[in-house]
Amino acid sequence: MIGKEAKEKGYANIEDVYDILKSRKPAELKYEQQVVLDYVTKFKANKKMYTKVSSILEDTDLPESIKSKILEVLPKSESLLKQILASEKVSMPDEKRAELLKAISENA
Repeated sequence: MIGKEAKEKGYANIEDVYDILKSRKPAELKYEQQVVLDYVTKFKANKKMYTKVSSILEDTDLPESIKSKILEVLPKSESLLKQILASEKVSMPDEKRAELLKAISENA
């Protein structure tokens, strides 16, 4: 995309990337886009889990970068969730952490 400016800056999670690339015709995809589509197809979560986890995260005041990372990794253990939160030195209330981990484990 040399010579073009971004219309909007922000974080795109795996589900959004999958939806965008899947909506394009295979002939339109460049090599790099096809590699990304293969990756997100392999690692994306089911829509129900994504929706549930996303709604829990919307009720928090976490930075978008952390929300995106949680949706990408979908941590199943509290220690991994704490590591993600510690990467930007933020915290999450205990009840929200428990609710998030429960939603991930129920829908995995």
